[in-house]
Amino acid sequence: MDDQLRELVALGKEHFQRGIEGTESTPFFEVQAVRKDGVLVDVEIHAGNLYRDGEMIGRQGIARDISTLKQLQAEVADKSQRLTLLADQARAAMDLYRRIAALTLAAPSDPEATGRALRDVEGTLARVAAQKLGLDAQDVAIIQLLGAGRSNREIAEQVHLSPNTVKDRVSKLMRILGGRSRAEVVLQAAHRGLMVGPPP
Repeated sequence: MDDQLRELVALGKEHFQRGIEGTESTPFFEVQAVRKDGVLVDVEIHAGNLYRDGEMIGRQGIARDISTLKQLQAEVADKSQRLTLLADQARAAMDLYRRIAALTLAAPSDPEATGRALRDVEGTLARVAAQKLGLDAQDVAIIQLLGAGRSNREIAEQVHLSPNTVKDRVSKLMRILGGRSRAEVVLQAAHRGLMVGPPP
């Protein structure tokens, strides 16, 4: 808390100094302050210079507690992100339903086309599952290649990344999926629906 207080004091002094020098870009700025009861609050300050006989003699300002406003803004931002995620998931679900319908109506005489359609469905499900874990399409591709026993260098060639970047990605997958080895990552990925069709 002491370090945080020092940072808050330094920020207040910075705004004060800019006001004295005439370099402050706006009369309004936001800082955090500590109330007498020790609670940290967000404060909006409207500051201006004090003059006497045309000479600046100091600064004055009005502070307004905007903690509730900040909290509401954060809640709105969080809800907006959730709505965006729900919309993405709804689009993925509709795409999945269309693919399942196509599979159902497909001619049984074309097993290759049916297999491709099944992999498309699996791919859609894997993307939705990956999104929930904060993973992207490239992460999913790396998981498939791990399942095929590919080395970092081989994976790098396939996904067009450097071997070091692939190594970092694999470490991230271990952390997110809770695997201590590449094999455990693949196993956890399979349990979570992230594996798509036969290994590439």
